[in-house]
Formats: sequence, C-alpha cells, structure tokens
Amino acid sequence: MTLRTRLLLAQAPLAAGLVLVGVVALTTLQTLGESSQLILRDNFRSVLAAQRMKEAAERVDSAALFRAAGRLDRADEQAPPNVAAFESQLRVQERNITEPGEAEATQRLRAAWNEYVAKYEAYRRIRDASELRHRYFDEMQPAFVRVKNAAERVLEINQDAMLLKSEQARTTAERSRSVLLLASVLALGLALLASVSLTRRVACGVDAERLSTRAVDDALLSTILSPLELARLGTLARNEATAAFHRLWTRKEAVLKALGLGLKVDPRCVLVGDEDELAFVNDPAVEPRSRTGWQVRTFQPTPDHVVSVAIGSVAEALRPLLIELEPTFEAARRLD
Repeated sequence: MTLRTRLLLAQAPLAAGLVLVGVVALTTLQTLGESSQLILRDNFRSVLAAQRMKEAAERVDSAALFRAAGRLDRADEQAPPNVAAFESQLRVQERNITEPGEAEATQRLRAAWNEYVAKYEAYRRIRDASELRHRYFDEMQPAFVRVKNAAERVLEINQDAMLLKSEQARTTAERSRSVLLLASVLALGLALLASVSLTRRVACGVDAERLSTRAVDDALLSTILSPLELARLGTLARNEATAAFHRLWTRKEAVLKALGLGLKVDPRCVLVGDEDELAFVNDPAVEPRSRTGWQVRTFQPTPDHVVSVAIGSVAEALRPLLIELEPTFEAARRLD
C-alpha cells in the first residue's frame, strides 16, 4: 500500500464522519420542515376560515340590527356579500377536516348557519318596525350567538392542534439537536480513532545528504555497508562508488529514522540495494514485524544533494524478494 493510499484512507473516516453529520442534519431539517407544513396544511387553513366566518357572521348580524333600526338600505347593502362570504369559508372548512372532534363541530356549525339563514330570510320579509325589533332580540340575536359559538369551537380545535404540533416540533428539534451533537462527537471521535489507527502504522523516515566527490574512508564504509554492498561498490569507478555510497547511506538512514532507533541499529543490518527499492532490517533488536515491509524512494532534488524516503508499506507477498539482498541462510532463517 503506497503512502498516498494510506493518507487517503486516513482521511476517509473524517469524510465519512462529515457525511454522517450531514445526513443527520438533513434528516433534522426535513423533519422540522414536514412539521411546519403539517401545521399549515391541516390547521392554519381552518383557523383562517373560522376567523373569516366569525367576521362575516358579525356583519350579517349588524345588517339585521340595521333593519331593526329602520336602515333597510344599509341592511340590504351589507348582508348579501357577507352571507356569501360565510358560505364560501364554511365550504372550505368542510373540506379540511383533520382533527378529532372537528367533523362534529363543523356539522353543528353548518346546522346553526342554515338555521340562521332561514330565520334571516323570514326576518327580511317583515316590514313592521316593532315586529323587526321583537324578532331580532327574540330570534336573530340568539341564532347569531349559536353560529358564533359554533365557529369559535372550530377555531379552538385547530388552534389547540397547532399548539400541540408546535410543541411536538419543538421537542423534535431538541431531540434532533441532541442527536446531531451526539452524531458529530461520535463521528469525529471514530474518524480520529480510525485515522490514528491507519496512520500510526505508516512509519516514515527521511534523510538527505550533500554529495561529495571525495573518496569515502574504507573504515567508514566497513561500518555502514554490508559485505554484499561493499562488493557492489568495489565494481564501480571511484566517483560512481562515492555517489552510490551516499545513496545507500541516505536509504539506510531513512529506514533507521522510520524505525525511530537511529544508530542503535547497526547500519550494516539495513539491507538495501542501490537500485532496488526494497529494504530489510536484519537485526534481532528490531521487532520481527518491523524488519520487513520497507519501501524506499531515492531522488536528487538538486545535482549536489540526494534524499531518501522510507515508508513501511511493502506487502508481505514481497518478502521473499528481500532475501536476495543478503545471500545467507541466516537471513532466510530469520525471515521465517
């Protein structure tokens, strides 16, 4: 697994946590939106209709009072449009029955209104002023009160339902807020744990050296390079051997830094070829699981410098290839 893949995997839990928080947030918003739509669809229309019916009934009652007072012109001007307005809003209410007890209340309102309209039509045909006053107080005004009370009951049912649904929406919002907070904390915690779990195993070491054209002392070579590596350098010209040594040294030092042990481990036990990108630490002081699986990249950022990066990400399937770096039965035995 390459470093890029591991870094991407380390970020994946954070992205998954953000997705989880986003899903919870969207669910919360959708729930609250549905609650508000429910109130508007089921109750607000009925509340508005009941209020308009009460206003229309009051104006019709005023028209009846005008007739009793002898203002027939005002009565005939005010009554018809408000009778039609009341009837229109009553039909709206009859098509919007949504709450328990609302159907019965609406039926009582319809019966009271029909009775009032019938009485008003008979009341309009009376011409005697004394009889008008008598009929208004004995029949029309009590009938108006019954209509008003019936409309008030429809209004109360829907207002109570709006309050209940509003309280339920508030409770849902508080619960969703707690869920969102909990989901955020859990997602962040799990994402961090997963990221740490993935990245803590990505041991990485970097070493940089300045290239030198001077020959390296043989004593230094023998303390850093394995016999196989010394043999390889012996086949090269002096300048090539010096450059190859710096490459080998940065590669070994990068692995030692990735292990966090530095020179506590004999550099000769860090087996890595100049061209091969696989490294193996043949030292019993190093944990067995940390001896293999090292991927090394070496490059020159400038003509005078060489840099090596070691990452513990080589697949276990490649372990047999590392044996070739140390042609001894001891190395093979330790790998087993």
